Amino acid sequence: MTFLRNHRDGIAAMDFLTVPTVTLQMLYVLFIIHLARRKILHIGVTLNPTAAWICRRLREIFPDDRASRY
Repeated sequence: MTFLRNHRDGIAAMDFLTVPTVTLQMLYVLFIIHLARRKILHIGVTLNPTAAWICRRLREIFPDDRASRY
């Protein structure tokens, strides 16, 4: 808890969620939030998540080395 309190200004959390649809397909949701501000940075949805898709989303959110440190 001390680490999180001391470094929350530089931490972003991300997670994948799965959402089943009415047509029995699975949607994958990439959710990224800034911890200190509790602000949603990005929500991306796809049927087929790939490494390239994830990298593209991260570049959109954190351009020019403005990424969180942790």
